[in-house]
Amino acid sequence: MRAGLAVAALLACIAAAWPLSAAADTLTEAECAAPTSTGDAAPCMSAEYTRLDAALERLHAETAAALADTTDCVGDCAAARIALDDAQTAWQRVRTRDCDAAYALAIDGSGRNDARLTCLLDHTRLRIGQLQRLRAL
Repeated sequence: MRAGLAVAALLACIAAAWPLSAAADTLTEAECAAPTSTGDAAPCMSAEYTRLDAALERLHAETAAALADTTDCVGDCAAARIALDDAQTAWQRVRTRDCDAAYALAIDGSGRNDARLTCLLDHTRLRIGQLQRLRAL
């Protein structure tokens, strides 16, 4: 599992270095760093969420694969893999419901999507950190 720490660190570096996706191609990185309107922020936030969500999916798949490879596994790897998948499913439900609430509570129309995207970004960043810590065990 120590090799998993190196993989997780590499994934974090790759994720941070990736350019913004096509959704934000019309805006420069500087414009995304300091948007002047809600309309400017949304494509940047959406692109960031897409990038982070893909990184999370890869990290989860690699963590599950590492647990399936019993040659390097110490402990009950089969039980850990089941728990990992159950935790990911539960996390997805919590994230969705929490971000639905953030959307519902943002009563001004122009900020609702930003509220949901901010929530999705926050949850996804936290989950990536959780999986990276798990890989370090």
